[in-house]
Amino acid sequence: MLVKALFQAVNLLLLLIELSQSYLVTSVWCHGSHQDHRHCAFQNLCYSPFTEQYLFFHSHNESIMSGIDDPNEQIDLVRLSSVIGNKELYLNYVPMPALASQDYDTEFVDLPVLLVKRWRPLDAFSMVHDDLLPMYLTLQYLCHNEVEKCLQDFVIAFEDNHKVELYEKLFPNIMYLRNYKTTFSENQLLCFKKLTVGLESESVWYNHGFDTISGPIQNLNFRPFILEDFRKFVLSQLKIGKLKIFKRLLRSSSDLCFNTVHKTFSNLVKCDQDGFVVVILEDSTRFENSAEVIEALQQEKQKWPSSASQELKILNLNMLSTSMPELIAKVSCARILLAFHTPYLMAAIFLPKLHSGTVVHFLSSIVWKIDPERGRVT
Repeated sequence: MLVKALFQAVNLLLLLIELSQSYLVTSVWCHGSHQDHRHCAFQNLCYSPFTEQYLFFHSHNESIMSGIDDPNEQIDLVRLSSVIGNKELYLNYVPMPALASQDYDTEFVDLPVLLVKRWRPLDAFSMVHDDLLPMYLTLQYLCHNEVEKCLQDFVIAFEDNHKVELYEKLFPNIMYLRNYKTTFSENQLLCFKKLTVGLESESVWYNHGFDTISGPIQNLNFRPFILEDFRKFVLSQLKIGKLKIFKRLLRSSSDLCFNTVHKTFSNLVKCDQDGFVVVILEDSTRFENSAEVIEALQQEKQKWPSSASQELKILNLNMLSTSMPELIAKVSCARILLAFHTPYLMAAIFLPKLHSGTVVHFLSSIVWKIDPERGRVT
């Protein structure tokens, strides 16, 4: 009898242990006193593609709640985007008891994930200003400034399903949550073992007007080197390099390391800076007096140091048929960027870095007078 009772007690204990391990517990660590300046790290936060909701499985004894209060009272906890004031871009979740997780079939994402909700991923300005720059700065923080190395083991999760070439080329591991809607049933969940929400905002300089008048903002945390770091990262990921550097490396390479250098750099999108390149961004039609503008640039160029002897090369890009990676590659080789549409002014970030004796100019049609009926620039 004693042995039987002991055996039953052991089985009961094993059953209790099994039950205690069969449900899911969510925890969160947040820092930042305001939702617009907050970052949160979640453990076991789940997403239901069927309902398009996040589920927080709460246990009073096991869930860790650092930096926030009762999970039942969290509304617009943290921004999923860098866009200010748009209530659709904040994280909200449904609190549920931990035992309720037993009712779901769960698929785990083991790698660390950065969750982002994009506002206008097809717009050039929003793509860079709202998404890519803040994402890069956030990854700098999460990866201790080793972004390119870290990206091999880091997942970017977008709520939408818009596949855009520039995002795909910059980030090797992207998942689109909306795509799971077609394959997941009502009782299936996608759960993130390590999830980060909240983007760095040092690079934000424009308010889109959801909570105030739209326009530039004064960002006291902005530093010029942010743009240069981002520029280097993008050019590296897109394999854009300088032809002069490539030739110099090959000349200085010994026979032993020639093959290594050639293999590393032969896939670069190369540009030769010997010419004075002007990139003109247009839409479906060219502006009427383009020859006049080019002639004016040729005359003005003679006044700039170290440029009189350089050939003037004009490159017209139709943005209806030019991808963002192609645009960045061309602008990175240019000395002048002339843009007629505000979204593409962001391309100025990728103009070559200033060096001694080098002049890089960014010309916007805002400075010049445009006749929209005749398509003339004066």
